[in-house]
Amino acid sequence: MTDKMTEYEFTLLDGSKRYEFVSELGDAFAFERMHKARSFKPVDAADPWETAARAAGWEQRDSHFTRCGVSIAYVDWKTLCIAEGISP
Repeated sequence: MTDKMTEYEFTLLDGSKRYEFVSELGDAFAFERMHKARSFKPVDAADPWETAARAAGWEQRDSHFTRCGVSIAYVDWKTLCIAEGISP
């Protein structure tokens, strides 16, 4: 049986955001301690493009999207997914 993964947004001490998929709420608390986050909350999965891009390792920093140290300016999550061949 596979656990349902939930995406959480962690707000770090410097105000930046980090996103992680976790299987249980207890894991979210562990990530909070590990990242020294000020807070965390589940991400609303209303945008399937954003969820798919984040699952592929993309993060949003200001108006740019980053993955593995590469920063690219896309208009939105959907544009990023289409350009990178990611489907929701």
